[in-house]
Amino acid sequence: MQKRLLLLVFCLSQISFGTYDAERKIEHARLYGNVDYYAYYFVDLVVGTPPQRVSVILDTGSGVCAYPCANCGHCGHHIDPAFDIGKSSTARWLQCSSGRCPVGRCQSGKCSYYQGYTEGSSISGFWFEDMISLGDMIQHNPQVNARMGCHSNENNLFFTQKANGIMGIGPSALSGQAILDKIFKDREHVTHKVFSICLAEWGGQFNVGGFDESLHSGQVKRIRLKPGGFYSVQLTAMKVNGVSISTTWGSTMIDSGTTYTYMRSSNYRALMSAIETYCRGHQCGGTKHGTKCWTLPHGPEKFPHISVIFDGVETKWVPKAYFYRKGRTDTYCYGFEDDGPRANTVLGAVWMTHQDVIFDMEKNEVGIAPASCPEYKDRDRPSHSAKAPLDVGQTKGQPGSERDPQRARRWGLMWSLSTLQVKSTVPSSTTAPSNQDAIPARFLGQDPLHFIGAIVAGVLSVTWSTWHVKLKEDEESGMCWS
Repeated sequence: MQKRLLLLVFCLSQISFGTYDAERKIEHARLYGNVDYYAYYFVDLVVGTPPQRVSVILDTGSGVCAYPCANCGHCGHHIDPAFDIGKSSTARWLQCSSGRCPVGRCQSGKCSYYQGYTEGSSISGFWFEDMISLGDMIQHNPQVNARMGCHSNENNLFFTQKANGIMGIGPSALSGQAILDKIFKDREHVTHKVFSICLAEWGGQFNVGGFDESLHSGQVKRIRLKPGGFYSVQLTAMKVNGVSISTTWGSTMIDSGTTYTYMRSSNYRALMSAIETYCRGHQCGGTKHGTKCWTLPHGPEKFPHISVIFDGVETKWVPKAYFYRKGRTDTYCYGFEDDGPRANTVLGAVWMTHQDVIFDMEKNEVGIAPASCPEYKDRDRPSHSAKAPLDVGQTKGQPGSERDPQRARRWGLMWSLSTLQVKSTVPSSTTAPSNQDAIPARFLGQDPLHFIGAIVAGVLSVTWSTWHVKLKEDEESGMCWS
C-alpha cells in the first residue's frame, strides 16, 4: 500500500511540476535533450486549432521560430509529424501587400524567409501566424497569436536533427510578432520581461515571466548585459585553484544553441593545463585518454571548480558542467573547445548546465545561480500527438549518434535574405573596429579561413535554396503544403 501511495505521489508530481503559475504569472515548459546524444536542448510547442505538437531547439543566439510543414519539398524525418497548416482553423499565411512584406521577401504572394547558419545549415520557407503555447498540454500555458516560419526546405543539420525546428529567443525575438515578444505582451498572464533556462544533464526547464528559485542551491549573481544583437557579457577572467588563466577573452556571448563553450587557442590550452596540473597534486581519480577525455568510474566530482569572473562578479563552473558524459559509460570529455588563435568566447549549453541562467530584459542583466535543474528524457514527453514520442532507451545506435562529434552545434545566424547582410554585434550606426572582437566567435569560426569557408557555404546554400524553390514553384506554388 505504501509503495502504491509513493508511486501515486510521484506520478502526480510529474504531472503538476512545471505547470503554469497563475499566481506569479510565470510560464513553465519542460526541456529535453542532452549534450552528447543530441548536442542541443529542445522545447515543445503546441500550435494551431486543434493543437499540433512541434519540437524546437531553444536558441538564445537567434530570433526566428520555424519548423517543417506537411508536404515540405526537402525536410528530414523528425520526432513529431510535420505541422499541417491546412488542419488549423486559426492559421493564416503572411500575405504580401502591394508586393511588399513586413518581414522577408514577397514570393508567390506570400512573405518568405531564408536563413543560413555558420556551421553550414540553412532553412527557407514562408511566414504564417497561428495560436501557440509553450510546452505540452500538461503545462497549461496560455496561448498567444504569433508569427512563425513554415519550412519548405531545410539542409544539413536541420535536415538530420531529431527536433523539428528551432525557436530563437535572442534579442531580435523581443520585437515584432515573435513568440517571446507576444508572450511578454500578454500582460494578463505574464507581468515581467524575464525568462530563465535551467539545463540538467538530460533536459531541464524553461521559464517565461520569471524564474523558479526553488531550484537554486546558491545566490543569484547578476551581470550587466552589453548592448548589441546578442546576449553579450563582459568575461574578464577564469581561474583554477586561485590562479588566473587569462584576462583576454574578447567578446563573449551566451548561446544555448551552441553545444560547447568556445574560446581562443591560448585560453583553451591554459585552462586544460591548469585543470590537469591541479589533478596531478590532488588525485582527481581516473585515467586520461586522448586529449579531451577521461575514464572516471566515480565521476568528475574531484576535479577543480573553475571561477568564471564577469566584470568583477565571480561565478563557479563546476566539473559536472565543464565535463559531459559519453552515453552511459564512465567516459567524460571536456565541454570546451579551441576556436582558433584570435577567437572570441561563446558560452554554450555546456556552460549553462547545472545552473539557472536568468535573462532579465527589464533590468538589462543576466542572473546566474547554481541549481538542481529538473531532468526530463524523451520518454517523459506526454504522448498526445499522432506519433508516439521517441524514447532514447529504445533508440537504435549508440549514444551520440545524433551528430558527428566534430559537427557539434554552432548556431549563429550568418545570412538572412530579408536583410542581405552578415549579422554582427556592431550597431549599424557605428563603424566596426579593426580588431576581431567586434564580431562574436561563432561568426568567425576557428580562424579567417573558417570564416571564408562559412561564407562560401552560405552562398552555396543560397544558390541551392533559390534553385530548389524555383523548381518547386510550378508544382507547389511556392508553398510547403498542398
